[in-house]
Amino acid sequence: MDGDYLNKRHLAECYNLITGTLVNIDNDLCRIAVLWWAEKFAKKIGRLTYKHFRELLPYRLGLVDSLGRTVIDCNDVRICNEPLLCLKAYLVCRKRWMKKEIEKIAPGTPYAEVAGVIIDDVPIPNECGYDFKHCIELLV
Repeated sequence: MDGDYLNKRHLAECYNLITGTLVNIDNDLCRIAVLWWAEKFAKKIGRLTYKHFRELLPYRLGLVDSLGRTVIDCNDVRICNEPLLCLKAYLVCRKRWMKKEIEKIAPGTPYAEVAGVIIDDVPIPNECGYDFKHCIELLV
């Protein structure tokens, strides 16, 4: 019981650390990578944390208008004509066809690096300036 409590506490500390960095991230690609890992922590911590995280996700990605409506249509395949929008939309919508489009993003581009975070669970790119390796090890 104590080990489970300690593990949850460490997960919560890492979740708070990761989500706390979001206010300092102006780069959309870095924001997507950080949010991907934050979601994994939210899921491990528990249902309520995960539910709250998912409710805030469109706001954190800038996908909500001034009236609080999500500005993307998860069924519109044209979303993936723009790699950045496709990456954001996938985090919100989780459509299988979006994942296939993300897998096709041209290698060597900044978009492909973040696609690797999403598809292969690789660490956050170094240029984002955040190294949560000690936290990510908790999820393995």
